[in-house]
Amino acid sequence: MSTATDDRERKEAATLFARVIIRVVFDLLWTIWGLCLIYSFYSYLRDRQLWLEGRETCMPKVPHPHDMESAPMYEP
Repeated sequence: MSTATDDRERKEAATLFARVIIRVVFDLLWTIWGLCLIYSFYSYLRDRQLWLEGRETCMPKVPHPHDMESAPMYEP
């Protein structure tokens, strides 16, 4: 009788251990997905803010190197 009880307890322990492992893996994947979603939204807000700030200011026009006196020129 004792061996049957021990076997049943071992099976229950193994089942419980497997459930815990599966739950931990599932929770880990869920957490990683959530963090990726949060970072994606943060990146969107950051890029949108930079875009809005860039629209409000006039960017100085960068001269073409051929128009600059000190620019190195390639002459074959």
